Amino acid sequence: MPAHLAGAVRRILVRDLAQHVRADGGAPTAGVRALLYALARAEHDHDQAADRFATETTEAAGPMVEISTDDAAALLECSPQHVRRLCRSGGVSARRAGRRAWLIDAADLDRYRHRRTP
Repeated sequence: MPAHLAGAVRRILVRDLAQHVRADGGAPTAGVRALLYALARAEHDHDQAADRFATETTEAAGPMVEISTDDAAALLECSPQHVRRLCRSGGVSARRAGRRAWLIDAADLDRYRHRRTP
């Protein structure tokens, strides 16, 4: 499984397990708990690598590095359409690169990511 999907898969499993536990009062097995832990760890490792990449890229390239809507969507774990809405509304610094394409300032996207995480 691609590392950038680990968080989404974990959230889906937790939501489904919570419904199951409420319905029959059962508890997740040790194997399921181990899977959830592994997914959480993969999500954490992926976030750390993405943060390192953003920092290294920003430092190496100078004041502004731009990334595509697809890359931004992977980092935010959302759809590219949502990223385009953020760009249009000014939620992140971006510029048009064609009819549907946007180039997003990586440093501003990083600031946005950290503002919205608890």
